[in-house]
Amino acid sequence: MIYLVGVDPVFQYVNEDSEEHPEELRGLLISFLGDNEIDLIAEDFDQADKEDLDYTEIVGQTVALDHSISHRFISPDSSECEEYDIQDYADLLKIKQMSGWTEREFEDAVTDSNGRREEFLLEALEHDLNEDSSVLIICQNINVEGLCDLLEDESYEYEVIDEMMAESL
Repeated sequence: MIYLVGVDPVFQYVNEDSEEHPEELRGLLISFLGDNEIDLIAEDFDQADKEDLDYTEIVGQTVALDHSISHRFISPDSSECEEYDIQDYADLLKIKQMSGWTEREFEDAVTDSNGRREEFLLEALEHDLNEDSSVLIICQNINVEGLCDLLEDESYEYEVIDEMMAESL
């Protein structure tokens, strides 16, 4: 079984500017783990952001460690983003501004890039996804629907646990 939790990234890390968001995710994960046996927590979180975010903790990783559950980051690194042509939203926004894309062209580029990211995330888990495994994927909200479509196409059993949005974003 595959479980998905979609989040705004501010839920995933703790730093001096963190509000209640990381604790909301921690509470959700701990509650969920109390009722479900999970083999792996797979997290889409770019560790390269450490300098910019100055985080002291990544919530999914800590919860996995505290509950003796395997944890793995499944985000593409910069070379994999280049190889798979996965672009950050902010980078696509810059391209839109510089190239004069229409809003439709921009939305198509975002959708295409997100689709490639979703395919990458599932490929990163292909050895972990089988009928005997129970995997919890923490990913960005924007990727939940696409991941569900891919899981359905591959006949995986899945459930969306929650989609956490920060009101201030």
